[in-house]
Amino acid sequence: MICGNFDAATSNLVYRSSSYITRFFEDCELDLRHDGSTRGRTAPQREWTRLVGELSALNMITSLDRAALATYCGAYTLWAEATEAIQKFGAMVKSPTGYPMQSPYSSIANRQAEMMIRIASEFGFTPASRSRIAVPDEPFPAVRSTNHCTSAWEMAI
Repeated sequence: MICGNFDAATSNLVYRSSSYITRFFEDCELDLRHDGSTRGRTAPQREWTRLVGELSALNMITSLDRAALATYCGAYTLWAEATEAIQKFGAMVKSPTGYPMQSPYSSIANRQAEMMIRIASEFGFTPASRSRIAVPDEPFPAVRSTNHCTSAWEMAI
């Protein structure tokens, strides 16, 4: 049994969807259930979906925002990865010559944070920028559904 994407035409392995995986767990008498959370959604896609949901509920997004939002989601992912690496390896590392130096992940995290703050202020993600944004009365129909969110992310990258 295999979970995930593969070339079904050339594979001898049987693909199992979530209901089959849950049934497999039950047959093994395991108290597990496949909830679909392992499907191939990347960190930027998850952030994209979260933000589009929030912005759509506030009527604050259109398809014109796609590139800026995709850039924000990419920066968010790099920032999160760099921050995780700093927590794992520390803010100071040993240079090739043996001297202590600032972790390269620190500059990555700082650059991505700066980019996120600039884009966040455009979308009203900060309290100060939110106070300057006028929310339209009518929703923008182009970005209302979840399916459109995913396809818009795929088009943005």
